[in-house]
Amino acid sequence: RPIGKDETVETMENAYAPMATTITLKDEIDISRGDMIVKSNSIPQVSNKLSVMVVWMEEQKMELNSNYIIKRATSVINGSFKSIEYKKDINTFDEIKATSLELNDIAQCTLSLDRQIAVDPYNENRHTGSFIIIDRYTNSTVGAGMIVSSVANESTSEEVKTKEYTKAEIELNAYIRNNFPEWECKEILG
Repeated sequence: RPIGKDETVETMENAYAPMATTITLKDEIDISRGDMIVKSNSIPQVSNKLSVMVVWMEEQKMELNSNYIIKRATSVINGSFKSIEYKKDINTFDEIKATSLELNDIAQCTLSLDRQIAVDPYNENRHTGSFIIIDRYTNSTVGAGMIVSSVANESTSEEVKTKEYTKAEIELNAYIRNNFPEWECKEILG
C-alpha cells in the first residue's frame, strides 16, 4: 500500500515471516512475487525440468503430459509430468514401473515446467523444495511433491548454436557483460 504523508518508513537490517517488507535496490531490476533474492556466492541451480517425488491425492488418475498448475512457495507455474521413473509399493517399498498414478500412489517423476525456476532440493530447503499440484479446470489440489534435483535442460547444444539473435539482443548482451561483470553473463554471437 502507498505510504501516507503522516507515516514513517522504518529501515531494518533483518526481516522474517510474517513481516511485510519492501526492498529498495540500487539498480532497477524487474522482480515480483515468487522471485528469489539470494547471495551472489550461493546462487541456486535454475531449471525447467525437475526430478520429483509425488504423492497423488485425487480419485482421477494422473496421466503423463497432462497440464497442471504447480504452486511452489509463492510461485505459480504451468507444468506437466513427462515420465514416471517408478512407483513405490507402500507395503514392500519395491519400485514398480508405471505410466499413470492413482489415488495415494507415491512415485518419482520428471516434471517439466513452462519456465525456469531456482531449484532447491527438499532435503536442503523444505520451503522452496516442496510444491502442490493443482488441477487446471477444477482448481482442486490433486497432489503434492518434493523436488529431488534438477534435470539437465531439454535443449541440446546444437539447438543453442542455431539460435539467431537480433542486433538489439547482441548489443544488450555486450552492455551487460561490460557494465555488470559480476552477473557472469555469457557472450552471445550473432
